[in-house]
Amino acid sequence: QEAVIYVRQNPDRPFPPQGQINPPSPREPGPRPYIKNSEDKLAKKNIKRTMSKQLQNTCVTSIMEYISNEYCGGGRNEGDFWLAYMQMTGKWVSNYGIESKYIRKLVSNFFDTPSYPGIQASIDKKWVVMTTIPSKIKNSVHNVLIVGYTSDRKRYIYMDPEVGYLQDAPVSMFSGGKYYISISGCK
Repeated sequence: QEAVIYVRQNPDRPFPPQGQINPPSPREPGPRPYIKNSEDKLAKKNIKRTMSKQLQNTCVTSIMEYISNEYCGGGRNEGDFWLAYMQMTGKWVSNYGIESKYIRKLVSNFFDTPSYPGIQASIDKKWVVMTTIPSKIKNSVHNVLIVGYTSDRKRYIYMDPEVGYLQDAPVSMFSGGKYYISISGCK
């Protein structure tokens, strides 16, 4: 049996616990800044390629503000989402982040969340998908927003609030998401 060795692109970022994701193959580059290609499929044609970077523990609410700005005309800001979560749980987002069991309820309070048909099917319907990737923080995951896929269908294009710009990464990186929430519009 052949051994497979994965090379860390960032030695400061530990590998997630086994079973959380399928890491990219050694021949397939991991996350990288997205370079616009007219043949790629995006949920929104001229989507903004940058956003303000998130504060500590606020990846979910940062992405929700990005969705509000890109798909809803900017009617809500991150504070609206923080307040809603605090009213729901009594916890402040910047101190604790958002527990995954509350994410669907929080997102559904502000956005239309139809039944999830799959990532590429969502993008084909001009919907975006909120999901997770591994986190540097122990016992947690990081929330991102998938907004498209490359023309060869091998990489997803996503907004990462930690870096503040669109990236693309192998489809396999998203196969272990804690949740997948299609978002088709705003309430």
